[in-house]
Amino acid sequence: MTTHTNPMPAGDIPDTGPLPAHPVRCRGGSLGSPGGLSSGAHVSGPSRDQARAPVCAESAPDYRAENGARATDTEADLGNRTGTAPVEQSGASSVVRFPAASSAGAVECAQGASYFRTGRSAREWRGAECGERPPRSRPRADPNAVRIDEPGDLIAAVPALVGFPPERSLVVAVLCPTPVPGGPELIDAVARFDVDQRDGRLRAETVAPYVVRICAGMGAAKVIAVFVDDRARESSGRRGRRRNRCGGGYFAAMAAALRRELAADDIGLDAAWAVPECEPGRRWWSLLGPECGGPLPDPAASMVAMSHVLDGRPLRRSRAELTGLVAADPIRTAEVAAHLDDAVADAMDRYRRAVHRGDPNGYSRQALHHVLWQIANLESGAGLDAAELAELVAALRDHAVRDTMFALAIGDHADAAEQLWIALVQVTTGPDRAETAALLGYHAYTRGDGPLAGVALQAALEADPMHPMARLLETSLYMGLRPEHLRKLAHCGFETATDLGVDLGPEPR
Repeated sequence: MTTHTNPMPAGDIPDTGPLPAHPVRCRGGSLGSPGGLSSGAHVSGPSRDQARAPVCAESAPDYRAENGARATDTEADLGNRTGTAPVEQSGASSVVRFPAASSAGAVECAQGASYFRTGRSAREWRGAECGERPPRSRPRADPNAVRIDEPGDLIAAVPALVGFPPERSLVVAVLCPTPVPGGPELIDAVARFDVDQRDGRLRAETVAPYVVRICAGMGAAKVIAVFVDDRARESSGRRGRRRNRCGGGYFAAMAAALRRELAADDIGLDAAWAVPECEPGRRWWSLLGPECGGPLPDPAASMVAMSHVLDGRPLRRSRAELTGLVAADPIRTAEVAAHLDDAVADAMDRYRRAVHRGDPNGYSRQALHHVLWQIANLESGAGLDAAELAELVAALRDHAVRDTMFALAIGDHADAAEQLWIALVQVTTGPDRAETAALLGYHAYTRGDGPLAGVALQAALEADPMHPMARLLETSLYMGLRPEHLRKLAHCGFETATDLGVDLGPEPR
């Protein structure tokens, strides 16, 4: 297995975009022209209707009964999980991408010619592998795709593509060709960067390397860019960039510089547009090529947003709403911490008795049943108190229990399991927070919620910068690896459960 680490500090980890399951196509004239789009947008991702394995909760287990634990799990594994590893945090840049799933497509843009990439740039590098090298397959064009004819419609789809309405951001969409000659192109990834960086405004030489790497992982050679910034002014766009480089003219200058930087790596910036905010009626305009513009359609009514709603995918009001899901709750954290020592002591006592009985897997098996039972309780609407949360934290310190949790991401109870990870990530610290945040990131990743996956993995790496699974998933997300290529982790979870004698039901294929 080969992994690559993100050169960005933990605080700059990419956010990731959603994977809508209903395709959208765009066609028309050339990009940036008044006639419409040369490339369109079709959004894809794994549907919630994909096969999911049931959790075997059975009846409520007596978690405190005498059981064993795996011989490979030491008392230190169960007990030494305290402390934090603070890292520098920054909103310098965040990349939002959606690694599209072949089961559902991406955002398609129709054009008169196909663009198959034949060469490889010297700056390209291979993405992370998870157990096996994924095939470089392209999503097939979806005959049921909804077609978009105007740039304004594509700009209106940006909030749905990103997962929330971006503010003071640069959004870059990566265009990939379909296997059909002359067929539409696909928006196979979306990257969002904060315009305001720690050292000033965002620069083209900062953006280009990330875009090149994403394109390299997808075999793409073209991108489009959208600036969403309340400081952008059409009157001080291309004509005014020389007299106002720090104001509205910055955006036209940035677009031109980005085009030059990307061209050095054989990546074409097909079009660049600007809009003050993603609100209906706000005027958008072109930054490159022929001057054009118009009022922005209602983003909430865009076909991409509608596809998200139909597929049950969240459309968040802001990035703050997203980050709030993984924000620590100091009061609840203190309440759980007050019970954690006792919960860990009980777990270690059961572990010692299990080893003494010669049943090293007994503890893991019973702890796993307890976690599954609590997930079933959550699904039925029950809540968890601080003591119960502490017991779950102790149970997840067992490696077999933790590894089995990856299987739940493709099971019938994936939503309830994800709610448990959200609850736990809000009340834990240090390695415990890193573990639950990594589980949350994986669950969100596999179901196509890239934005949540991104902030969850960022939280995991802030809690433990060297967490191996969080680093692997973050690299995979950063390189645009498709969710289906990470299902091997879920299959390994089924195998772990089988080794413990726990039946999770039929394993999805």
